[in-house]
Amino acid sequence: MMNYKKAGHFSEDEQKYYLWYRNAKDGILLPISRFLAARHVTPNTLSYMGLLMMPFFVYCFAYNPWIAFFFLIINLLFDALDGSVARVMKKESAKGEFTDKAVDYASFAVVYFTFLYFGLFSPFWAAVLLLNYAIMQSLIIFGQMMEVKLFPILRPKMIIYLFFLVWLISGQNLFDPLLVVLSVYLLVSNYFLIAKIRCSL
Repeated sequence: MMNYKKAGHFSEDEQKYYLWYRNAKDGILLPISRFLAARHVTPNTLSYMGLLMMPFFVYCFAYNPWIAFFFLIINLLFDALDGSVARVMKKESAKGEFTDKAVDYASFAVVYFTFLYFGLFSPFWAAVLLLNYAIMQSLIIFGQMMEVKLFPILRPKMIIYLFFLVWLISGQNLFDPLLVVLSVYLLVSNYFLIAKIRCSL
């Protein structure tokens, strides 16, 4: 029987790592989070402010990618703060978590397709990675609904952002080899996810 309440973007083991990361991040950002909470800046406001950085990212990328990278860092800062402020204000909710995830995915999509538009990505491997990522997320959500214990899987977002910084510093476009490696990794992970789910049914 499916348990829809358990459906999410992370497996059970990934949740443990995520909680460790979240607690560490909250500790670092606590002074800023308290400052914003005291001034009644809501978590959703921070989420949307982060999303508002993305048009500037796209515009600046064509003229000065370093400035675009600055707006990306600001986006990530807002993304880190919204959850921390929600916990300080005791305003955590399913709706707020949905908004946070939606903004996070939308921001990453903007970066991904900006890189694709400006030729940093091979269209073929960009499509292969997206397909494998979509399958992975679907399998994780389905596995959780079926209460199957799944294994942690590396997410590509921060790795792609790191390679963006490498490109800025060195001028070397290593994105296509990265997309190939990530695509193969997700393909293999999806195979084992399917096998794990089938064995548990």
